[in-house]
Amino acid sequence: MLLRRHREKEQAASEKQEQKAIEEKSEKPKKSKGKKKQEEDSEKQE
Repeated sequence: MLLRRHREKEQAASEKQEQKAIEEKSEKPKKSKGKKKQEEDSEKQE
């Protein structure tokens, strides 16, 4: 039960992050482009 609750929490958090990213993209496309490249670079490092 605890595990399921934790998973739901993580899912909600990731959904919030996605929404935030979408909002940032539509608000400032230039900035989010540089941000996206940074995220891709960090993913490669991991």
